[in-house]
Amino acid sequence: GDTGYSNPYNILFYKELYQKTNVPSYNEKANKATGFVLKKCEDEGEDWCRDFIKLYRIYYEETGDIRYLNAMLKLKDAMRNEDPIAVGGALRLNIRYLAALYLVTGEKIYLEKMEEIANRILAGQLDKDNFNPVLYFEGDFLVRIHEFFKTAQLLHAYQASKNPIYLNTARDILDKAKITSHIEELKTSDVEKGGGYNEMVRVLITLLILVDVNDSSNDKYIDEAHTIAQEIYYDLADTPYNKKFNGDFGMLTSFAPGSNEKDSGGNGGIGRQFLRLSDHK
Repeated sequence: GDTGYSNPYNILFYKELYQKTNVPSYNEKANKATGFVLKKCEDEGEDWCRDFIKLYRIYYEETGDIRYLNAMLKLKDAMRNEDPIAVGGALRLNIRYLAALYLVTGEKIYLEKMEEIANRILAGQLDKDNFNPVLYFEGDFLVRIHEFFKTAQLLHAYQASKNPIYLNTARDILDKAKITSHIEELKTSDVEKGGGYNEMVRVLITLLILVDVNDSSNDKYIDEAHTIAQEIYYDLADTPYNKKFNGDFGMLTSFAPGSNEKDSGGNGGIGRQFLRLSDHK
């Protein structure tokens, strides 16, 4: 049914598992699910196109099938015209989507729109107490609850544009934040301010993108990524050997004591980061 195929992270996880292990069943699951969501995108529109844009890009580059490109291009008007920062302070930015459209089409309009949003992040438009409150201070450096959402967005912008200001700003934030000294603040923020699990995963994503794009300090970022991943695993992985609730190999989605909340998409999302990290012992 829809539930099993409605999360892009799960499908990407199967695809990436296949790319790493060459086990055919993973590719079969990814292909079946991708066919389902592609048909939904074609028949029902934007909601089934937007969240799966990375998946469509991977399949378009792999197969050359124009259906995947057309699914991405269904978003072109929204991507050109939306102002995601202005929509109630929403943190659903379009940088990844614009980057994917630019990298596939080469059309500068997507790059320019992406850079406009990234530059507004640099100008501090996400740094507002009403939806991005202060999480902690590291000396005089202020770290907000969604700081690492911001760094991940800037790194996505760097990967598409190669503008070093995005890389340098994200790296500077991460270095100054000293995240491994503030893990407890990150973990407990889901109870107090709505971060926690999401922010820990975003820290891990940021560190692993930095490892991919950085030409120095990789050992430091790899070590920090392992530290964050271990904290997530030991606190949230519900396995028979690390039983938190029912030992079904699911991932809890909150560090709150006694939590038994799980989300299938969370499994795919964190699983992808664990898979990436497995390349860096």
